[in-house]
Amino acid sequence: MSRAASARCALCDRAAVHFEKGDYDAAIADCDKAVERGRELRADYSLVARALARKGNALAKQGKLEDAVAAYNKSLMEHRTADTLKRLNETEKRLKVC
Repeated sequence: MSRAASARCALCDRAAVHFEKGDYDAAIADCDKAVERGRELRADYSLVARALARKGNALAKQGKLEDAVAAYNKSLMEHRTADTLKRLNETEKRLKVC
């Protein structure tokens, strides 16, 4: 793995740590950096999708449901996974209730 690719992975992992600590703003910032770095490196779509899904999770925790839906949709455009689709559907349901 190249040094640049490992830096992108580190950003994504650091975002996960921020998320678990409840520091959602920092998690979102690291996810944005990881997506940017992934695009620069032409990384595998599934890796970019993971960062976007993680960003959606942080946005949902902050109650920014519309932004979370947008992040999940971007993630699904990169790489479709059942987990992200499930989170998208759950967030859309919460959005309708609000």
